[in-house]
Amino acid sequence: MSALDFTAMMREEKKIAKAKLKNASRAGVEGEIEGGQISSEGAVEEGIEKKKITDTDTGKIEGNETIVNSIPPIALPTAPPLSPPSPAPAGLDYYADFIDEETEMAIASYARSHQNWNTLKHAKRRVLEIAKGDVDWGGCDGSYIETLCNVLISMGVFPSKLPPNHLLINEYTGCQGILPHTDGPMYNSTTATLSLESSTIFYFKKRLRSDEIGVVNDEVIGGKVLLKPRSLVVFAGDWYEKYLHGIDEEQEEECGLDVLGAEEGESVVRGHRISLTLRHKY
Repeated sequence: MSALDFTAMMREEKKIAKAKLKNASRAGVEGEIEGGQISSEGAVEEGIEKKKITDTDTGKIEGNETIVNSIPPIALPTAPPLSPPSPAPAGLDYYADFIDEETEMAIASYARSHQNWNTLKHAKRRVLEIAKGDVDWGGCDGSYIETLCNVLISMGVFPSKLPPNHLLINEYTGCQGILPHTDGPMYNSTTATLSLESSTIFYFKKRLRSDEIGVVNDEVIGGKVLLKPRSLVVFAGDWYEKYLHGIDEEQEEECGLDVLGAEEGESVVRGHRISLTLRHKY
């Protein structure tokens, strides 16, 4: 079966599952959310036992042996995030193990299922942009993205009036990095990035005003974060507006005391990495 046939098959299965979900809702059955977990439908309940309804049912698809796995809920973080100490500005939060390995594999599979990747001319990095409303946002296993969005809103990362509506997926291989940059005014000043499969060190450096260029040292690093697989980093406010962020092109790096989420001397060897960045685009 070709990849295109498989994608079409999954989309058809999703339509069938949504019809089941709609009928179940009419019968008064709601999605099960236990211990503060959130499904793709966005409902949150605690201490109430309910029948679990997901966007796809587990089972064999008629006519072949392909298994469609049910989409597990994503739990709200129970531990507070790591943040840089004062006098660093507020607005930079790091959550280790934000998702489990099963969900990591499913989301990575979702990312790889798309056909519309672009390869950047100079960086040679593959990127994929998806806007809410695009077919790919809710395509094969796309309900994972809605689930992530609902979790981030429930955490207060994004206000419900400015929910995530833009997804940027980056694929890094080996020592590939990204030049220091700012996301700019076309987005609300909050960014949430989920890392999959490999670690890297993410850094911030001061964004210079036009009158500071050539006068102020622009190589001073304002903060570093070790982005481990399954981790989430959120930055907003000054970290978004007054700092650039980037990733060095290094195959292997050693962490110092200034790296959030790392042990001193911890070695980071780059492998294949996928990142998903969610933002609200105006």
